[in-house]
Amino acid sequence: MTTPNTRTPNTRSPHPHLAASACVAALTLGTAAAAMDTDQAEWMLSQPEFRDATLVLDWSEAAVAAAILATRDGDGHASDGSFTAGDAPGVYRPTPPHEVAVGTGWAATEPFAMDAPDQFRPGPPPALDSARYAEDFAEVKRLGGQDSAERSEEQTHIGYWWAEYSTVGYPDFARAHIAENDTHLWPAARLFALLAVDNFDALVSAWDAKYEYRLWRPRTAIRNADDDGNPATSADPDWEPEMTTPPHPDYPAALSTLCAGGAEILKEGFGSDVAFTRVSGSAPEGMAETRDYDTLDAAVESCMSSRIYNGFHFRSGLEAGVEMGRDRAAHILETQLLRRSEADEVTFTD
Repeated sequence: MTTPNTRTPNTRSPHPHLAASACVAALTLGTAAAAMDTDQAEWMLSQPEFRDATLVLDWSEAAVAAAILATRDGDGHASDGSFTAGDAPGVYRPTPPHEVAVGTGWAATEPFAMDAPDQFRPGPPPALDSARYAEDFAEVKRLGGQDSAERSEEQTHIGYWWAEYSTVGYPDFARAHIAENDTHLWPAARLFALLAVDNFDALVSAWDAKYEYRLWRPRTAIRNADDDGNPATSADPDWEPEMTTPPHPDYPAALSTLCAGGAEILKEGFGSDVAFTRVSGSAPEGMAETRDYDTLDAAVESCMSSRIYNGFHFRSGLEAGVEMGRDRAAHILETQLLRRSEADEVTFTD
């Protein structure tokens, strides 16, 4: 760590300093997720607005980064929560090849912007004996299985293409769009910070609800449908999803809440009708690596449906995730990194 520079840094905007802090924090944390933030911060530091990058970085090392890391010490994100799998109808149990559930500690993690992990917790999933449950069951059974005869080639591609999306998806798009449009550094830094806050709180809110409701995954539900008490469902003891199911409960879907929340944050910077192309790292050989979307909402719909096509989720959990994401993002935009005055308003094309 370098010796802090005692000169007063340029205070025209706090955003460049936050970007440098992200770089320092990423290097300090040393995790894969932090490395992603390092890429973002290093890109910002390469921009001409950083006339004295060394000064900014030194100042941030001594103050901002250390202060932020200190506030998150003991926030609970690395803790192990408690979970006991059950065998009652509807209750989540790990799916092969997984033997344990993951993410249990996130349910008790201190959020960045939300008042509490359950602030945007959705209502319960449809009852097992309900018509809605039977409808969701039939859809994922028909379109999400390994041997599905009804899933189209396009739907299969959507399922695989969105599979790699996590907290890297929208930051990747934002970086590309910012570079293509010569976005001013200040709103770019603010946008990345808002995305990071939403991504973190998305995981907290999703895992809070997942372990509150503990709904079984389609693989378990379809194989054990004779026990669900719904005459409109039928069991298939050999049913397998198109892709390996993640090791945590179904409801709500984490991917759809990440996609929906991130889209709302991006609308703040780019508008609702921005068209974009993204490259996916999870498209298998023979499938196109890129997909084009005319709007962010179209991308959210595609993102949500992908989890049906790969057999991961019931639609009700995906829709609940979208609603959570939009509500959470609205809260973040209303409460976090607010502009202090009209003088702070810098457009994304400056």
